[in-house]
Amino acid sequence: MENLAFFLGESWLFALTAKDPAGELLALNAPGTTVTLEVRVRGGAVILTNTAPELSTGADDGVQSEALFTVTPAQQTSAGVADRVYDYSIKVALPNGVTYGQARGHLTVTRLP
Repeated sequence: MENLAFFLGESWLFALTAKDPAGELLALNAPGTTVTLEVRVRGGAVILTNTAPELSTGADDGVQSEALFTVTPAQQTSAGVADRVYDYSIKVALPNGVTYGQARGHLTVTRLP
């Protein structure tokens, strides 16, 4: 679990290298594979979902296993994000139905000073 902190009204970036439980890289550009970021009210409903990360290839591996999600201020406003603590998770779903959790934790959102 990794806890993060962002300011309300700034673009938020979530980056990851996707791996299975054995540490093998997951090819995120394989047909039918989806990568999903969810932000939810603590213990409650999902308020923001992003399934369109920018994908890239790792420096040495040649596998498109890196994902970068951007959550814009407009997306925050549309989702009703406020000054509080949320839960977030990032998951990879493969075409065969297997899903791997990649990251999760608490997301503290505060107003700009």
